[in-house]
Amino acid sequence: MAQKYRRTKIKRSKGRLYKKKKSTARKVGETILLIVIIAALGFLGYCIAGPVIGYFQNSGGQSEVTSWEPEPTDITTDSTDTSTEGPTTDETTTAPSDEPASGVAVTLTDADLGSVADYKAALKTAADSGASKVYIPLKDASGVLLYKTEIDLLEGSDADGGTIPAAQLVSLAKSQGLEAAAIFPTLKDCTTPGVWDDSAYRFADDSYTWLDGRAEEGGKRWLDPFRTGTQEYFAAIAQELVRAGFNEILLTDTVYPAFLPYDKEILASHFFAYDRYTALSDVVKIFDDAVSSVAVDVDLADLLNGFTDSAEVLKDKSVLSDITVNITFTNSDFKNKTTLSDEQEVEIGTDITKRIKTLFAEAQKLLPDSTIVPVINTDGLSASDIEKAQTALADMGYTQVVLK
Repeated sequence: MAQKYRRTKIKRSKGRLYKKKKSTARKVGETILLIVIIAALGFLGYCIAGPVIGYFQNSGGQSEVTSWEPEPTDITTDSTDTSTEGPTTDETTTAPSDEPASGVAVTLTDADLGSVADYKAALKTAADSGASKVYIPLKDASGVLLYKTEIDLLEGSDADGGTIPAAQLVSLAKSQGLEAAAIFPTLKDCTTPGVWDDSAYRFADDSYTWLDGRAEEGGKRWLDPFRTGTQEYFAAIAQELVRAGFNEILLTDTVYPAFLPYDKEILASHFFAYDRYTALSDVVKIFDDAVSSVAVDVDLADLLNGFTDSAEVLKDKSVLSDITVNITFTNSDFKNKTTLSDEQEVEIGTDITKRIKTLFAEAQKLLPDSTIVPVINTDGLSASDIEKAQTALADMGYTQVVLK
């Protein structure tokens, strides 16, 4: 009997079919979820990174971020101010300059007043050097004026040798940002006695004009501080310089001649009296009455030698409170061992710093109530020595130094 054909049944697993469909849906869901997570992370990252980037770029903050730079090793600064109040400013540290500090004054020469062009060139040089003041010589060593005077008794005379009016000297200095101070030699003057009456030294019997040497050997006249004519001359000069705009006058050569022994026989006795310094003080007072600031020039060596020669005027203590004393240091005036005013011999050596500090400390002891302006005679000094001298004086508290 033939066997009946039976159709083979194929069984399908519902579980497998269901699982397959579920896996596809899950994949779609996971993909969507991943996209959402990525978007969320991106948004969150932007929210966090934005302020951070803005902070470092100083887009919304108050602080400034700068790159680190190594501290300079060749410059040292000394500052104890740690205050944080008030705004801060950037400061640039530079190496020390070879130029004079702003407190340095420069002394011009007679030749600098030869013409307006020469004068302007000298002023520019002074300004470019960093100086804040110029001392302008107004009379040469023979007594001839270096500016154009308008005083009747002097105008057109042998004493009238300048071409630039005093007022123009002041205005041109100001145009360069410089303060103008006048230098005026007083008594060592052999020209004015010949053009201004009653101003020269004369014999006690009034028979002859006194000279500081034999005429055939070049003996010269001097202005006599006791004479009325001399005092009138200085008063006229002081008034003219004040009208021109000079607020400071430095008086030099306020001294007596180096009298010889036989001069005592032919000159009045007051020239040799102990209190003769009062006549020198009277010269200073004439200018002090007219000008707001008067200074006298003395040599440091004369001061330490007992108020001799150029320092004799300082014996009158009554003038010290009103005037400034410009004390000139000349290095060659002092040996390695120097005797001070108290006759004590001290070793000052050759080092310019030690010399300056030792000698000016002694000057301060002698003039405790005076305003002192140090003057450095630069003859024979190297640029390095000049810089050391300025530094030493700054260490002592001096804010102004004059170079000549």
